[in-house]
Amino acid sequence: MRQLLPALTVLSSYPPSGGLQLHSLTEISSYTCDSCLEDAESAMVATGVDALICPGCYARLARNSGTDHRVPVLDRPR
Repeated sequence: MRQLLPALTVLSSYPPSGGLQLHSLTEISSYTCDSCLEDAESAMVATGVDALICPGCYARLARNSGTDHRVPVLDRPR
């Protein structure tokens, strides 16, 4: 089932990149990143279509994005 964030106040939002938009929050929030599947605790979160992305994955995805706006799951070391 999809996780829901509590109502949070967005301090600022940054221009979208690669189908994701990064938001700076007024308080730290805990969530599971939909890309790396790791627990995150941050005052920043990126959002996509039905996705919450941690700042680290956002940076990697934005840097490597092309025209595909789906949120890929990163390959995890085995």
